[in-house]
Amino acid sequence: MVGEDWLEDLHQFELFQYTRNLAPRVLYISKVATERNADGSEKSIITLALPAYRGSVFLGIVAIDFDACQLLSFLGAYQGTLDKDLGFTLVDQLGWVVLAGADSCSALYASYRNLFSEVSELQAALYDSDQGSVTLDHTVYTYQAVYPRTSERLSRAPGHVRLWTLVSSYDIADVPHLTHEFLLSHGSVKYVITLLVLVLGSLLVIFYQVRAGDKQQMRISSLIADYATDGIVVCDAQQKITFCNQAFEHLSGYKQNELIGRSSHRLRQDLQVVARTRHQEEVHPAWVFHRSGNRFLTSLSIIHLFTREKKLEYSVEVYSPSVWTPADISELCELANHDPSQCFPSVFSLLSSKTTVSCLCFKVQNSKELGMQLNQIERAKFSQNLAQTLANLLGSTIDVYAFSFDSYFVFLKDSGLDQVLSNKIQGLMKAFQEPFNTFDIRLDCGVSNYPSTSSNVFDLLVDAHLASQMVEKLKDGRYVFYTSEV
Repeated sequence: MVGEDWLEDLHQFELFQYTRNLAPRVLYISKVATERNADGSEKSIITLALPAYRGSVFLGIVAIDFDACQLLSFLGAYQGTLDKDLGFTLVDQLGWVVLAGADSCSALYASYRNLFSEVSELQAALYDSDQGSVTLDHTVYTYQAVYPRTSERLSRAPGHVRLWTLVSSYDIADVPHLTHEFLLSHGSVKYVITLLVLVLGSLLVIFYQVRAGDKQQMRISSLIADYATDGIVVCDAQQKITFCNQAFEHLSGYKQNELIGRSSHRLRQDLQVVARTRHQEEVHPAWVFHRSGNRFLTSLSIIHLFTREKKLEYSVEVYSPSVWTPADISELCELANHDPSQCFPSVFSLLSSKTTVSCLCFKVQNSKELGMQLNQIERAKFSQNLAQTLANLLGSTIDVYAFSFDSYFVFLKDSGLDQVLSNKIQGLMKAFQEPFNTFDIRLDCGVSNYPSTSSNVFDLLVDAHLASQMVEKLKDGRYVFYTSEV
């Protein structure tokens, strides 16, 4: 540790201003910059910076300077191993040459060359794909985009933007020399070889198309889907399930062998509101029925696969985390002029019979902190356990509706906004003072009631949701009844 006299205020620096606004576990990687040492010499550095949080409290920024010369010295080392006239160049996003393979690593940006200015058509080719080859003016350029490696727990800002592009080039006239195949210097030999390659390639393509069947393609798709974090279900033309991945097993509570042959429509309830459609994909909200009886809101994408005769062959259903709030569902159902019984049948039937119903909206206050500790499949397990625990502690006999990882709605039949309900909520809050599944959970609760505060099922949900958002502002405890004050 150093004394205060040695500390320097860097809060106005661009590095701090940019990294300060990043989310947790988002890494900032700087461009190659020049730094002057105490002895007057210069060195090139690349800075990696990460915002540091304790829970939701910002502590500062952890920044590490790396010697850019050492990091990029591999390029010159590789160039030195080649006995062929191949040129390697590392360029940045604007086309400036960061380092050429034949140069020393200390000569970063020393050439002041811009590859896009020298070869104007190269920029469009390089950004058309992450890797490939292009021939311009009798020169072949082969390129590969360089991205930092990210994971589910660590991403990078700004987004999916390449750091550099590695470009190698050679002149077409030098191909025989580069390959040591001097027969290629004869034009007729090159044409014969090209024709043979074309015929052989065509035969291989035809053979592959004849041999590759739809079942094999589906096995490959199933293998890929098994590693997806979203719930995935594959159905045949009759909408019978032929495959589901592990994520959907957790979401529904059923094993794959229990689901094969069943209709996917029996496991969910689509909210046929205004759906977003792109190409052959349809996206809309859908409740997934869990084995326990509770319901979990998801964003359902259905991709239809057709045969060459334009007949439906398979449907791929992707169940992603919900992006719909209670207010969204209310608004979309009203716009589409749908009966509320489609969205909340178990609650709507009680309201139709004039039964008193209280709606409790539970919000997980520290959901961001928990979300960083759990992956998507673990969040689904957490939601199922929490929903069932809430129903058990409150004695609810009605399905729990989970709108998202941090939003749960519990309905209590024949319950008013009275002391009895207050005692139940207080008992539940006391129970959650102890760790839940090894996690510390802080819950806020908003309560509405039919018919005293809300006139229909949508108002019941929206009012309870609004009351839960007012808990922090009113500071009267961890729960709030929907009243005129709210």
